[in-house]
Amino acid sequence: MSQSVTKLKQLLFDNEAATLDELSRRIDALAASGTASRGELLEELGRAVGELRQTSDSMRAEIDARIEAIVARVGSDETMARSVALVLDRALVQAEEQRHDDLADAVAPVVIRTVRSEIRNSRDEIVEVLYPMTGQMVRAYVASAMKDLLAEVNRRLETNAFMLRLRAMTSGRSAGELALALSQRVVVEDLLLVRRGSGELIARWPERASNNHDHVLGGILTAINSFVSEALDDDENALRQIDLGQSQIYLRASPAYLLAAKCGGTAAASIERLIDDEFLASVATFAADNERKNASDATRAELEALAGRLDDQLAKKYAELSAPAGGISPLKLLSVVIGLPLAAWLGWTAYVRYETARVTQVASEIIQTSPEIRGYPTRLQVSPRGKAVAVTGLAPSAEAQRAVGARLKAALPSSAVDNHLAILPGAPPDTTPEIARLENELAAIKADVPRQIALRAVARARESLVTSVTELEHLASLSEGEAEGSRAAVATASEAVRASIAVADASHGVLDAGAPSSAAGDSLREGLNTAAGRLAGAANRLATTAAAASHDAPRAPRAATPPPTSGDYGESAERLAAEAQRIAVLATALTQAAVTRAAIPPPAIVAPPTPREELARYIAANAIFFGDETALRDPMNAAAHLDRIAYLMRASDAFLRVVGYTDGRGSASRNSSLSLQRANVVYNALRERGVPAERMVVLGRESSLDISPDTGPHSANRRVELEIGFNGEGGGR
Repeated sequence: MSQSVTKLKQLLFDNEAATLDELSRRIDALAASGTASRGELLEELGRAVGELRQTSDSMRAEIDARIEAIVARVGSDETMARSVALVLDRALVQAEEQRHDDLADAVAPVVIRTVRSEIRNSRDEIVEVLYPMTGQMVRAYVASAMKDLLAEVNRRLETNAFMLRLRAMTSGRSAGELALALSQRVVVEDLLLVRRGSGELIARWPERASNNHDHVLGGILTAINSFVSEALDDDENALRQIDLGQSQIYLRASPAYLLAAKCGGTAAASIERLIDDEFLASVATFAADNERKNASDATRAELEALAGRLDDQLAKKYAELSAPAGGISPLKLLSVVIGLPLAAWLGWTAYVRYETARVTQVASEIIQTSPEIRGYPTRLQVSPRGKAVAVTGLAPSAEAQRAVGARLKAALPSSAVDNHLAILPGAPPDTTPEIARLENELAAIKADVPRQIALRAVARARESLVTSVTELEHLASLSEGEAEGSRAAVATASEAVRASIAVADASHGVLDAGAPSSAAGDSLREGLNTAAGRLAGAANRLATTAAAASHDAPRAPRAATPPPTSGDYGESAERLAAEAQRIAVLATALTQAAVTRAAIPPPAIVAPPTPREELARYIAANAIFFGDETALRDPMNAAAHLDRIAYLMRASDAFLRVVGYTDGRGSASRNSSLSLQRANVVYNALRERGVPAERMVVLGRESSLDISPDTGPHSANRRVELEIGFNGEGGGR
């Protein structure tokens, strides 16, 4: 309606105002031009008025049409009612589609109240109308129940058809009757005793905590039974059963009591008669119990006894219905029918497998142990029980074929032997001797491997020992002015090296003559171990003497490698080669050190050294040694060196290079980083002792600048050296 009013306003005012504005604009334009005459102005005004009249007429016609439409829709009470009905109808349809739940919540209470009112006011008419429908519903329910029952019976027939048929054969009843009995087996779930007049629940089995639900249930059962009794009084009938779908309630009444039993399943006629007998006996007992003092306790006890009697009677009845006619158990009959043939079949199968496996094993052993066809492809086929044995494959000759066949027939007299070995035409000569020769050569090569290893190890040891002799002779000539201990160590090492050369030559001669016997091998191993131990002792003594001469911190000499208690002479030769190489490296290093010392002129007697000179002398003779990673090898000794260096640095104006080194282990990139880390450890320690940071620089150098052949935590190559920088290297110092 508001949209229609707005549209009407637009028709009445907006279009007219727009037309007048356009007319005024055109007149103003003509007047402003100054060229239009009075006649032109009037003519233009006439045209505009005509256009305005036409517009006004069309607007009036449209307004009249809209007013007539409004009058036609709401002009009278009848038209107004029809319009409102149409609007409400569309609104309800739209609400049903878009807001179904809200509409149902709003309308449901009104509908329910109306239905209730109509039921109260028109009870007879409703009964008269529903009577035909009730009959149809009952027939439909009965048909549905029968359909469900048939489906349950069919399901049992399909899922357990064999056992049902077997029980039918032994019991004399049909399979359908047995399936029907199984599908309708009755189980008592609840028993209730209700006072008929008041609906009071007197007792219940099984006992439960008292609540209003039980009393309501008793009242409802009494009301239903009373209603049916009054409604059907002319027929002298009573309500006997209430169907709850999955359960049934059986009702039996006396003048004073109503007895109800809730049971699962459906009872046949014989089962219902059994329930009737027990119920009638119990109702009479309840009437007698009511006159006693403890009536409630007696009633509950009788109700519990009734439940037990019902269970026993039902079990006996179902056992009677399912008992076999001839007294033969279906399971026993099944075990006899199936068990005996199955046992016979299993026994026969085991016997066949045993005989087949025995014949197969005997034939396989004969094929494998026959030298005539060794190395030729063969295949064995054995029939069940070993009645037939077939051998296929290749044989080098007819004699070999006949020999194999004869062995098989002799070992398997009860089996038919089919010898299908094919004879190779122009078979090559027997290669067995050649194979045996090759196997012997291979065994000889394997046995000679330790001798070859020992020969190469002895040759390497002799080469290192010859080099050691030359270096030690040179070292002895350079050690004439050295201490007596150094000269004695060199002399001992020379003797050990020459004796080891003799052992190496003798061992080489023994090994070159061929593989030694067991006794000769033991003697050779002992001689090689003795020479290796003597070389190890001489090398340790040389290392100890060299360390003492260089004023280094004392270090425990490397112990001689103990001789192996087991093994062969090859391992002893390898040990001799290792010790010979070690003493050669050590002799070379000591000779180079002696040459270097001899080339240094003796110091001249000068004035006391300056702090810078003392620092240079001290750091040239001492270094900071490391073990694993950045751990100091001897923290106390390193702390003493660092204290002395810090003191000399504070007393001088020197600029110091802190240079880290590593041994030969690890990659180049890792060693470069590790050498710098070790230098930083010394740098930080000097800073903690008061050395200015601007007077030091940290460097890491490659491991090629070794001072020892050793590697590992005790290697002298793992060190940090200190160097005095050039003048001006540290910012003007």
